[in-house]
Amino acid sequence: MTKKDVAAKESDPCPEVSEEAEAVAAEFEKEASLQNVGFNLLVDRSGQLMKEKRQVNRKDVELNPRVIAAVLRGSKRGRKRYSAHLLADAVRCWYHRNKLVPRGISVNAPSVQDWALKVGNAIRKLATKFKRLAQRARTSRNKAIGELKAELLDFLPKQDAESGAEESDDASDEGSLVQKYRKLSLTSSTSAVAAAAMEEANSEVSTAVSSSDNAVRTKTTEKLNAIFLRLKQQKLKKTPEEMQNNFVVPPSVLSSIEAMTKEPPKPFLPSSQWKGQDYESECDEDGDDGEPDESDKKPAMPKAKAKSKAKAKSAPGKVRVEMDAPGDCAYVPGEFRKRKKEYCQECTREGYLTYWEALQAWNFSDERSQLLQNLSASELSRRRFD
Repeated sequence: MTKKDVAAKESDPCPEVSEEAEAVAAEFEKEASLQNVGFNLLVDRSGQLMKEKRQVNRKDVELNPRVIAAVLRGSKRGRKRYSAHLLADAVRCWYHRNKLVPRGISVNAPSVQDWALKVGNAIRKLATKFKRLAQRARTSRNKAIGELKAELLDFLPKQDAESGAEESDDASDEGSLVQKYRKLSLTSSTSAVAAAAMEEANSEVSTAVSSSDNAVRTKTTEKLNAIFLRLKQQKLKKTPEEMQNNFVVPPSVLSSIEAMTKEPPKPFLPSSQWKGQDYESECDEDGDDGEPDESDKKPAMPKAKAKSKAKAKSAPGKVRVEMDAPGDCAYVPGEFRKRKKEYCQECTREGYLTYWEALQAWNFSDERSQLLQNLSASELSRRRFD
């Protein structure tokens, strides 16, 4: 080892990790497909796999099978939950041993540690998701997950390893029949018919579940259906005393119902109840002819007319008085505009003033002052003098 290698080793020492992290790093080294991936260790199809709140799905598990296999082989057999920090240490140790980090970058740098922690968190979610998929499905339709499960069968928990493909989907159908039978079983346990039917059903159910032959399974399923139909018919034929509800209608009520007429009442309009009847007011009930006594009447007082509201008198509108201009005034609207235009043309014709400058010169010219000198102040403020 040269001095240069010794100096490089001292500047970038191997991170101190646990034995389990070293075992996981050793399993990473065995995977040939993971040796030249650089910092793209995981296949992230959505770009959000390494986020903390991102939940992985079946597709993410299918795209990263070798990473999951290395983690399950290197971790302890009895581990139920994985640690993101442990997996991050394993990734950094593996990168340091195989020199997968680019030159000039240390695995102990804060940026690399943050990246390794994000990767470890994503690997933790992938491994947990795979174990859940292996627990739920007896046989997976996905080829990649099925092969990975067959490869890691020894590293999965016992309940996952023992659940093989020998169990078929017919057991679930028979189980649904059993549940249906249990829900609609007889409520009266003292009945001899119910006890016999229950024993027969239990024997048929046990035979159906333990049977492996398709013909026997079909036959037992038909028997279960017959038992279910018979139990349902027996439940419908129960008397009121055998029902679950103890509140039964008393006999007196039943006899009174039977004594009632069976003919339905004839319909009638509500208005027919008071049609053709003369109603009297409550105050006239004591009178003989229904007419009020004239002596009891008070003389009607004339009503006072309401006073009309006083209306405010509107003031006369302002009348605009046109004042004639004095006789010596030289201002004439059309002539004033013509003189202004001629003045601006003379100024611009010589070429030393623009039109805007000519307008400014007209506003301060002596000719304009002479035309407007005899106008009143009100006329000067009212007109624009264009």
